[in-house]
Amino acid sequence: MNDSNLELILDAMPGGLQILNEKGKCTHVNKVFLKMLGRKKADFIGKAFCEVSPPITSPKYSKTIATQIKKQLKTGESKSRLEIDIIDRSGKKIFVHFISNVLQDDKGKISGILCVFRDRTVEKQATEHLEARTKELGESEEWLSTMLRCIGDAIIATDSKGNVRFLNPVAESLTGWKQSDAIKKPVQEIFNIINEKSREEVENPVERAIREGVVVGLANHTILLSKDGKEIPIDDSGAPIKDKEGNITGAVLIFRDITERKKAEEELNIKDIAFCASLSAQSIADKNGIIYLVNPAFIELWGYSSSEEAIGNSVGSFFFNSNDAEPILKALTETGQWKGEFLAKKQDGSKFISQGFASAIYSDKGEHIGFQSANLNITERKKVEEELEQKTMELNERYKELNCLYGISKLKSKENLSLEDFIMKSVELIQPALQYPEITCARIILEEKEYKTANFKETQWCLNASIITRERKIGLLDICYLEEKPILFEGPFLKEERNLINSLAIFIGDYITNLQVDKELKKYSEQLEEMVETRSKQFIESENRLNEFINSSTEIFILLDSELNFKMINDIGLKFYGLTQKEFINRNISEIIPGFKQTARYKEYYNVIKTGISVSFDDTITFNNREIVLNIRAFKVVEGLGLIYTDITEKHLAEEKLRKSEASLSLAQRIAHLGSWDLDIINNILTWSNEVYRMFDLTPQEFAATHEAFMERVHPDDREIVQAAVDKAWEDKGLYSIDHRIILKDDSERFVHEHAEIISDEHGNAIRMIGTVQDITEKKLLEEKIAKQEKLALLGRLVGGIGHELRNPLGSIKNAAYFLKLVIDDADPEVKETLTILEKEVNASEKIITNLLSFASTKPLVKVKININEIIEKTLAHIVVPNNIKIETRLSKKIPIVYADPDQLTQVLLNLINNGIQAIENEGKLIIKTSSKDSESIVIEISDTGIGMSKEVQKRLFEPLYTTKAKGIGLGLVITKTIIEKHNGNIQIQSEVSKGSTFTINLPIGLSKKG
Repeated sequence: MNDSNLELILDAMPGGLQILNEKGKCTHVNKVFLKMLGRKKADFIGKAFCEVSPPITSPKYSKTIATQIKKQLKTGESKSRLEIDIIDRSGKKIFVHFISNVLQDDKGKISGILCVFRDRTVEKQATEHLEARTKELGESEEWLSTMLRCIGDAIIATDSKGNVRFLNPVAESLTGWKQSDAIKKPVQEIFNIINEKSREEVENPVERAIREGVVVGLANHTILLSKDGKEIPIDDSGAPIKDKEGNITGAVLIFRDITERKKAEEELNIKDIAFCASLSAQSIADKNGIIYLVNPAFIELWGYSSSEEAIGNSVGSFFFNSNDAEPILKALTETGQWKGEFLAKKQDGSKFISQGFASAIYSDKGEHIGFQSANLNITERKKVEEELEQKTMELNERYKELNCLYGISKLKSKENLSLEDFIMKSVELIQPALQYPEITCARIILEEKEYKTANFKETQWCLNASIITRERKIGLLDICYLEEKPILFEGPFLKEERNLINSLAIFIGDYITNLQVDKELKKYSEQLEEMVETRSKQFIESENRLNEFINSSTEIFILLDSELNFKMINDIGLKFYGLTQKEFINRNISEIIPGFKQTARYKEYYNVIKTGISVSFDDTITFNNREIVLNIRAFKVVEGLGLIYTDITEKHLAEEKLRKSEASLSLAQRIAHLGSWDLDIINNILTWSNEVYRMFDLTPQEFAATHEAFMERVHPDDREIVQAAVDKAWEDKGLYSIDHRIILKDDSERFVHEHAEIISDEHGNAIRMIGTVQDITEKKLLEEKIAKQEKLALLGRLVGGIGHELRNPLGSIKNAAYFLKLVIDDADPEVKETLTILEKEVNASEKIITNLLSFASTKPLVKVKININEIIEKTLAHIVVPNNIKIETRLSKKIPIVYADPDQLTQVLLNLINNGIQAIENEGKLIIKTSSKDSESIVIEISDTGIGMSKEVQKRLFEPLYTTKAKGIGLGLVITKTIIEKHNGNIQIQSEVSKGSTFTINLPIGLSKKG
C-alpha cells in the first residue's frame, strides 16, 4: 500500500479486523475490534493470538486458533472459519464468527493472515430465541412473522421435511422468490447454492440441520443463485426447530449478502500486497511518531533484519541530524503533508540521502491519528545530479567559448571584411563568452590603436595575451572583470577562459597572417578538392569490390532496415528465393516469408536491432522438396539488421551420423560389457566411455578423470601389480594387459581385464595410452566354481580311500581293547584307564572317518512329509546342553509341511547347534527360530551369543578341511551346505566378532518327493 488509507479502510470495515504477519504476530487491529473488546491497540501489537493478556477467549479456543493460523501460514490454506466466544474487558462473553484468510504478495508468497471477528451475539440470541419460541409458534406466528420481517438478515423457515413455510422480505429479495410462490416448495429449489470456485452444488444447511439436529454454517466461497440467475456471495447458518419434547419440527435458515464485504476484503488484500510489494520504503506511525507497520523495502533500506526490529522506533531516529525532523513534523501538523529530501541514518549508523513523502492520517471524525511515509535512497542519484550539474555548467561555458570561436571563425571566412571591422567585431564576441558576461569588458590594442567594448575599464581583475604574427608581437588582448569574483585559476578566471584568451589571440594573429597568405590558402583549397574527388573515387571502387565479394560468396547476405524491409540481398540469395532484386527491395520480410510475423524469429530480429546483441541459430527449412539446415547470424548494422545464411546441411548430416555411430558404439560396449578408455599421459587426463562408468558404478561427476583417481578404484591388494604393469608398458612402449580386481562404492569387488597400447610422439616419448576394459567377474567366478568342484571331487576320492583304509585297523584296535578289559580282571588301575582312553579315541576316530566317508559319497535324499519344528525338537532331545548356556526356541505354529530327508536335516541341525554351543565360552544363549518366508519356502535361523567370526573367517567357512577349532577336520559345515543345496536351498552366515553368529537356512517347500 503506497498511501495513508490503510488504517482508514480497516477502521471503515463493519467487523473487527486483526492483521498478523508471516510469523503470526499482530501488526494491526481496527477500531471496531478494539471497541468490541474494550481494549487498547498496545494489548495486541507484536503479540500472537494466544499471547494476549488477559486472554480474550478460553484456552481451548486460543489453542485451536493458534494451531489453525500456524497451519495456514505453512500450507497456504486460503480460509478458516470458527464460531467462538470472546471476552471483553468487563468479562462479558461475545459470540463471534471468526474467519482467518491468508494474505499473499504478487509472487504468491504468504505475507500474513487477515483475521475477521464478526459479532454474531445478536444473531445467536435470535437463533436461540427462535428455537425457544418455536413451541409457541402457532399462538404467536403473526407476531413472530412481523419480527422476522424486521430483521436485516434474510430468513427462511421450513417444516421437518425441508419444505418452505416462511420467507422474510430480505430473503425474498435475495432469492427472487415471493413467499406466496415459495410456500411448501423444497428449500433446495428456493435456496439454490453452489461453490464459487468449483461451481458444484453445495449441501443445503437445512438438510444437515434437520438430519443431525445441529447448527450448521456454510463453507467459504458459497454463491446463491437467485430465481433470475443472479449470483450473490452469501454467509449463512442453519438451525433446527424443536418442540417441547426435543423433536425436530423444522429448520430456520439465516443468511446475508456479503458482496460489499468481499469487495472490501479483496481491496484490503490488494492494498496490502501493493504496500508490501512497493519498491519505496513504506512505513506507518502513530500520532506520536512511533513506527508500527513497515514493508520489506523499508527493512532493506534501513538495514534491519526483520520488521520487529524496525517497529517501535521513533520517526526521529531515522534522521542523521535529529533537528531535521522538527520542520517536517511541523509541516505535517500544519498542512497534512511534506515532500523533500533529508540526510538519513541506517541502523548501523551509516548515512544516505533520502527523498521522502509523508502525509498525516486522519480518522473518519477528522482526528489526527498517525503518519504515513515513503522513502527512496537517492544518494547515488544526487551524486549523479551534482556531477551532471557541474558538467552542464562546464558544457555551457565551453559552448559560449566555442560559440565565440565559431563567430570569429565565421568572421575570418567573410570576404571583403576589413581588418578594423574584424578586430572590432571580435571584441564584441568576446564579452558573452566569459563566465560572468554582465561584468566583462574587452580590449584589443593593435599597433597602438585600441578596439574595445563600450564598458571597458582597466581593473585589477584582468587577463591578457599577446597577438603574434610571423613570430612578431603586434598587439595585446585584454579581458577584465568590473567586480571581484571568487578566486579560481588566475584571479577569478577559469582555466578554460585563460585558454580561450590565448586561443583568441592566436585566432587574431592567424587572421592577420592569413590576409598575407590568401593566395596560398586558395591553392590549398584547390588541392583539397582534388583530394576529396580522389577519395570519392576510391570509396566507389571499394564499394564495388565489396559488392563483388558479397555476390561471389557462397553465403546469403541480406540487409534489412529498422522495419525489417529488404535493402540489399546478394545474388545467391536471389537464386535461393527465386526472386529478382526488384521483387525484394523495400518489401517487408513477412511478405517474402508468409507467417513470419507469428514466429519467435520476428521478435528476435527486432530485439537485435534494439539491443545491438548479435544472435546465431540453426533453422531447418524445406526447399525444392528437400530439407536444408541453415545457420543464420543476425547482427545490428547502422540503420537496421544484417543477416548471413550459411548452408550447414552436410555438416548437420555428418554430426547426426557421428551421434548415431557413437550411440551404436555405446550400445555395443554395453552388450559386450567392454568399455574403452584414453589416458593423456602428458596432462594426466583419463577419458572413459559410458560403459566403463557403468562398470565402475560411477558417474562423471564422481570421478576426477586422472590416473590416480583410477588407481583409487583398484583393489588395494592389486594396486602394486597394476602400477608395475602400467610403468612397464610406458617404459617398453609395449602392450599393457592384465586381470585385476576393482572396488565399487558399496565395497563390493569385480574382476576386470584391461588391454592397452602406448602411443608415442616423433621422439619416442609416450604421450597417450588407449585401451579397453572388460568385466570378467562372471568368468572368474565360474572358473573358481569349476576349480572348487574339481578340488572337492579329488578330495572326496582321497578321503574316501583314506576312510576305508583306516576303518579296518581301527576296528581291530577297538576289539583288542574290549577283549583286554574282559580278560584282565585284576589289572592295574592305570592300565584300565589307558584302555578306556583308547576306546574313546577309537570312537572319535571312527566319527571322523564317518564324516570323511559322508563327504566322499553323500547319500541320496529320502524325502518324506515332515514338520521341521518336530525335527528340531527331536534333535535338541539328543544334545547335552551345558549349564552355562540357555536354549530358546521360537518355532512358528504356522510353519508349512515340507518334503525333505529327516535324517540328513537332523545331521544339519546337529552340526549347527553343536557349533553354536562350542562358540559360547562363558554364559550365553542359543536361539532357534522358524518362519514361513512366503508360500514357496521356510526359514530356519540358529543364532548364538558366542565369540563370533571375522570377515576373513566367514569367507572360508564352507571350505573343506578349514577349521578354527583345536579338534576337528573342517568337514561339518561343508557337509551341512551340501545337504541344504541338495534340497535346492541355501545357507548364509552373519557374524560379528565378540557379538555372535547367525546361520540362516532357506528351504523350499514346493518340491516333489523325488527332489
